[in-house]
Amino acid sequence: MPENFPPDYELAALKNAVRGQVTQTPPAFVRSQVMEKIHLTQPVRPKLQWAIGMVLGLIIFAMLWRIVQPGIVIQWVWKQGDVKIFQVYRALEGSDQFAYLSEISAQTALTEYTFVDPLLIPGQNYTYRIVGFDTEGISILDQMVTESSLAALPGQIALIVASLMIAIGLLPELERLAFRKTMKSEIFV
Repeated sequence: MPENFPPDYELAALKNAVRGQVTQTPPAFVRSQVMEKIHLTQPVRPKLQWAIGMVLGLIIFAMLWRIVQPGIVIQWVWKQGDVKIFQVYRALEGSDQFAYLSEISAQTALTEYTFVDPLLIPGQNYTYRIVGFDTEGISILDQMVTESSLAALPGQIALIVASLMIAIGLLPELERLAFRKTMKSEIFV
């Protein structure tokens, strides 16, 4: 222990004296001047702020796309026979190369069925084929319908714009939270 260090009882007395002091708060004008200086020294927006906004926009877009699913809506009614499943296929208009999209289980009480195709190329026309199979695997329904993806375009554009607007609206809040974290770490350094 250094020579000029006070003994334990003097150190304890010193600690008690400091703890016993009344906490003082600065006058309002001093506090406002200090706060102005703190606000003037805010860190500059990060250079990658746009990247954070884009990532946030993409996440919101993916979530909204999954919930809303803007696309071509195919509906059909089936009231006859015992269909076990419906299979939905898609091809470009004029092509006979159908790609499997989905399988929908038939339900006894249900006669109207719907399928939404959200993965489209704007301006492209598609032919959809709905094939229904009975319990033995025999095809008892085979229907085709042609639709244009332009019908889904307004919903898709609205979804893109909405997700960007939400992301842009959230950026100031994210920046405020990041600033608060930066200020806390600077205060305690």
